[in-house]
Amino acid sequence: MNSGFAIKVFLMLATILSLLGLRWMLDQAKPLSTMSAAPVATAEIPDFLLLEGNTRIYDDKGKLSSAMQADKFSFFQKKNITLIENPKFDFMAKDSEWQITATEGILQNDSSYLTLKGGVEFSQKNSDALTLETENLEIDSIKNIVTTNTDILIENSFGVSKGKGLLFDLNTRKLKLIGPISSAFKNSQ
Repeated sequence: MNSGFAIKVFLMLATILSLLGLRWMLDQAKPLSTMSAAPVATAEIPDFLLLEGNTRIYDDKGKLSSAMQADKFSFFQKKNITLIENPKFDFMAKDSEWQITATEGILQNDSSYLTLKGGVEFSQKNSDALTLETENLEIDSIKNIVTTNTDILIENSFGVSKGKGLLFDLNTRKLKLIGPISSAFKNSQ
């Protein structure tokens, strides 16, 4: 995975937030007769909402470098967060393709800090596939660090490793497992 992944995620989210702002401006132009008159709790209504959103980022040669899609993006200006339902991130590194999926994501808009929750799966898409599963994954796109303190399961063609917690530095591409670790290796014969 290249060190620009966190920046790509941030750029994809910035693009989506821009689209949300455009949609909000267009919604403000609707005639009053088309707006719902039903009373709703304003504390629960997002300032911007994007359904079935997706974005793609291409490199300078026109090749797809990353893509993101989700069922719903809800931007809350006062809380300064964006809630993301069923996010799916695809990105390409030099020799491999990667994908991250989760049930939900929470983006801290002022710090570029993304937390993915619920059935988080981080997988490599090639013949020597690597899959990491956990319940919580935190991405700091400023420091380019991915962390979790929850149970993890890492599986590849060589075997399975289980542990609790990890620290992955996107700049150095070093993965450090934290806490008790157990591994089972597959017989190659």
